[in-house]
Amino acid sequence: MFQPGIRHVARGPLLEKLFVLGNKGECTASKFQSKKANKWRKLQKDFLVEHLSKWIADYALLSKERGEGLYSYLTNISAKWIALDLEYLMAENQ
Repeated sequence: MFQPGIRHVARGPLLEKLFVLGNKGECTASKFQSKKANKWRKLQKDFLVEHLSKWIADYALLSKERGEGLYSYLTNISAKWIALDLEYLMAENQ
């Protein structure tokens, strides 16, 4: 069954922004000084903390309850990946 909200998250601009922030940090780490890479990692962590992590787990649970399917799986995978990425970024700052 088609669920428009789930499709938007799976292919939406929020995850694209997160992908860009993550890639900028990695590219910067290999090409330039770590100060610039740390700036991008902080932006990525802030985006996760202030936006995605506040609602993605609940949205993934809701999508699973409404019916399992491609978008439900993608949303749940995204929620798990975001949680692990945030955990990694938080541990890195300590």
